[in-house]
Order: sequence, then structure tokens, then C-alpha cells
Amino acid sequence: MKRPRGSMLVEMIVAMAVATMLLGMAVGLLGTLLRLEDATRARARATEVLAELARQFRSDAHAAVAAVSGRDGTAVALKLPGEHNIRYDVAAGEVIRREEGGPAAAREDSFRLPPSASARLDVSRVSSAPRRSHDVASLAIHSPGAAGLALRIEAAVARDHRFEKPKKSNEEE
Repeated sequence: MKRPRGSMLVEMIVAMAVATMLLGMAVGLLGTLLRLEDATRARARATEVLAELARQFRSDAHAAVAAVSGRDGTAVALKLPGEHNIRYDVAAGEVIRREEGGPAAAREDSFRLPPSASARLDVSRVSSAPRRSHDVASLAIHSPGAAGLALRIEAAVARDHRFEKPKKSNEEE
């Protein structure tokens, strides 16, 4: 039996049409995967920045001997031993850390917040036991949206100094 003429051509056109559809779906999937990778990388970078900000903020607050917050929630000033001061400010989608005083030169670090995120700085007094209280410095970050980010960083001010033994005066020695 002979095959009808032209059936090879029809089969080839059908195969090319199927291959074209599969290739089109693959290109669409590849584009989606690349966008997802970019979003994941951006989220990972934001997480790294916020983790570093949290570590630095807690370290500074624990080392401070006093803390004062601004009236509008956009600043916290931390007084460290000696002439050393650190100030945190919220401005234009970032948290800025300024270090001043002491023998070291002034230094400024910037921590970029995720897009559309807002931040608020505060210092509050917390009672932990009868007749005992301490200051807590806090940094709250909120990002609206479906995958909204809510982060609150709190640190006890002067934690590094709370457990030091009182220095003896010359009379007690």
C-alpha cells in the first residue's frame, strides 16, 4: 500500500506548530522564573540589610548609657560612655546611623528599607521589678501589601552596664 502524497508535509507542519507552542510556553515560563528570581534576590537583600540594622541597633542600645527619642518618631539619640554619641534617623526610605565624638572620626551608615516601607524610632521606660525600670529603644518597620513585612527591633538601653558591680569608693577600701 502506498502512502498518500503530501501527508509528510502535513505531519511536518503539525510537528512545527506543536514545537512552536511548546517553545512559546517555555519562553513565557523562563520570563516568569527570571522575574521571580529578581524578586527573591531583592527580598534576600532586604532581609540582609534589616538583619544588619537589627544587630547594629541592638549593639548600640546595649552599649549606651542613655537614650532619647525625637518627638515625631524619626530619631533616637544614644549616649555612649565618654564623648561618644550615636544617632539614628529615618528619612526617605532609609535608616541613617550617625556616629560622632570620641577619638574616632564621624561615621555615617545607611540602611535602605524595602520599597514602600516605613519606620518609627522610640525610647520607652519599662518596669521590670518593683522599683526597677530601664529604657528600651525600639525600631518598628512596616511594609504594606500582601507580603507585608512587620519587624520590631527592641533593645534594653545600657544592658552592658546593668550587671557591673558598683565601684568602691576610697573610704571603703
